[in-house]
Amino acid sequence: MTLVKKAAALLMAAVMSLAFAIPALADTKPSFQDVPQDAYYYPAVEWAWLRDITKGTSSATFEPESACTRGQVATFLWRAADKPEPKTTKNPFTDVKSTSPFYKAILWAYENEITSGTSKTTFSPGNACTRAHVLTFLWRSQGKPDAPYSELADYRLPQGYWTAAFRWGDNQGLLSVTDVSPENSCPRSDIVYYLYKTMTREDAENGTNAATGFPVPTGETFGLKGEDAALYNAVAKRLCADVIDGDLLLPSLEVYGYYDAGNGAKSYVCDLLRFYYYGLDIKNADNLPESQVGASGSIARITVKDGVCTEIAETEDGATASGRAERIRELCGPLSDLAKSLNNETAKSRKITPDTYQALLSAYANTQAVRNFAVELEKIRVAGDANQETIQSDGRANMEAIRERSLVNGKYPTNAAGKTYGPIGLIDGVKPDLIAVRATNGKSGYVLSEDRDKCMNSGGTCTVYDLEGNIIGEFAIE
Repeated sequence: MTLVKKAAALLMAAVMSLAFAIPALADTKPSFQDVPQDAYYYPAVEWAWLRDITKGTSSATFEPESACTRGQVATFLWRAADKPEPKTTKNPFTDVKSTSPFYKAILWAYENEITSGTSKTTFSPGNACTRAHVLTFLWRSQGKPDAPYSELADYRLPQGYWTAAFRWGDNQGLLSVTDVSPENSCPRSDIVYYLYKTMTREDAENGTNAATGFPVPTGETFGLKGEDAALYNAVAKRLCADVIDGDLLLPSLEVYGYYDAGNGAKSYVCDLLRFYYYGLDIKNADNLPESQVGASGSIARITVKDGVCTEIAETEDGATASGRAERIRELCGPLSDLAKSLNNETAKSRKITPDTYQALLSAYANTQAVRNFAVELEKIRVAGDANQETIQSDGRANMEAIRERSLVNGKYPTNAAGKTYGPIGLIDGVKPDLIAVRATNGKSGYVLSEDRDKCMNSGGTCTVYDLEGNIIGEFAIE
């Protein structure tokens, strides 16, 4: 079962509607003040916002470190799946009312066996989600795919119901930059990061580099056929699915040997090189300076089954000589003679792709698919430079407009009851008594600061008021 239908690219104009006494919450791309552009989760938050998976906790804040509740995580998954209508009308959970903003998401998750609740009759939508919960939900939403041995999941972490999900997550590259403790609460930043990594991997399966849209290289690019082409294709799809540093990633392979890994899988022992290209101009690919290229290499065991790369296990930088030798023996499995020759540096390999950055890039750039892409990329870049400057300028103007409209002499205004009110995040370290929100019915109003904090910590909904204290709706954290 696939989690998400492919979403079309979305470019939204930045227009802020500011009306009357209540600052309107606009349907424009927000400038989250608490999401640094150099944060590992920055592209994931932007991706989630554009796809309406989450709009943040206010127009100016995402609160990346806040924990998510079970109801919120189910809703993220449901929205990522394009909000399918639940087929069942029977609700087994007494603590999930039909009026809950999580109602459809929880029924969908239940009928698709993503979660069975905390008991036969309770879902506990307000309980905080641990990392084990999040990864298990995500793994189940993907159809519980099998994954090979993971040192993290099978050795370093305690065993539990989450082990298969962590094994899969580790093999998917989800856990390389986040905390990995199963029983710790999972922050909003990591939940959208896991979703983003999982869904952009689908881009690579469809022939697009997840980071920049460059076509994924294929074995045919380098004149490979048969088993060599199948091996390279599997590796390229696996590596290019990850968000990379640079414009383009091209892998290079030399094969030392292989062995039967069981269940129809084959494990290859290889030299694996990754070349990262920066500031890439395909038109001048034959003359790219070495200063615009990064590289990393390792001895790797690459396991392929049915044309899919299920594992890449590698030697690690910084290992001691004895540690590296032991790792090579582990990677070689039954090929003990190969392990000895690799450790003695006498092993012979079979080169299946160019092993220099320039030869690899030149072959890649001269394919028709890449030439066509280069033409389209140039058009996008010309238009994109102008659009990006407009978006950034409008974003800055939006925040200044909100401050100008919402603050009085740099402070939050007060209503007749002496309560301060306005959007959160306009003044560092200061939170108004009444926080501007949009209710689930679409009306703009305010929630009590303490009510919003409870909603953040335990889920559920809280009451939305107008400035005169009249109830106008309910609010739920997205």
